[in-house]
Amino acid sequence: MTFQIPDIQFWALQLELGRLTFAQYLQHIQKVTPTPQQQEFVDTVDAGDLAISVRSGRGPGKSFILGHFIVYYLYKYDDAIIPITGAVFDQLKDTLWKEVAASYRGLPEYLQNQFALTTESLRRKSKPNGNFAVIRTASKDK
Repeated sequence: MTFQIPDIQFWALQLELGRLTFAQYLQHIQKVTPTPQQQEFVDTVDAGDLAISVRSGRGPGKSFILGHFIVYYLYKYDDAIIPITGAVFDQLKDTLWKEVAASYRGLPEYLQNQFALTTESLRRKSKPNGNFAVIRTASKDK
């Protein structure tokens, strides 16, 4: 008798073990197909280059792909600390953080349960001060 692991459980385990590329995460965990512009970002990440500059106007899906990348990165690197900064808090919350939350909610429940999502942060429950993403502005006003 052979034992079959459901596909999503296999890929979720690979994610937890840090073995998935960003492209695999998008395909197998999030079930997302990047646009050609987003695929350039994905390929750059998977090539190991994290110093990425994206030049574009509105509409190519920068916030969408970055939202997924932030969640992926928190799983891949157990000691990841991701400060997300911007000039206007509401703009961060309504654009990029909305995409981070959507990516988090797209995870299987047992993967979601490893993190706590708030309106300003996503933190690993087992390491809340050592594995998180947080949005901040230079101003104390939100």
